Amino acid sequence: MQIKTTGPDGIPSIILKTFESKLAPIFTKIFCMSHKSGIFPDSWKTANVLPIPNKVTNQTQPIAIIPIIAKVFELYINHNIKEFIEDYKIVDDRIRL
Repeated sequence: MQIKTTGPDGIPSIILKTFESKLAPIFTKIFCMSHKSGIFPDSWKTANVLPIPNKVTNQTQPIAIIPIIAKVFELYINHNIKEFIEDYKIVDDRIRL
């Protein structure tokens, strides 16, 4: 089951996909500033917590819906970490990242 909902920022992912070419330079600057300063914006730290039914236990389990911008930033950081690890050969080549 996939939930199509927006996070607390109210920005649906379709907006980012639709206007990707226009928004990419703006978000690149924001992400670089955040990365270099070490400051993660407070507005990206909020989440909507929703109860999701668990078919196995007949109970609900909470899931956190975070802002789409925070998800994209996470991908940006993940890419940078992988690149750093590969560039400096920190992890053995046999381990896949």
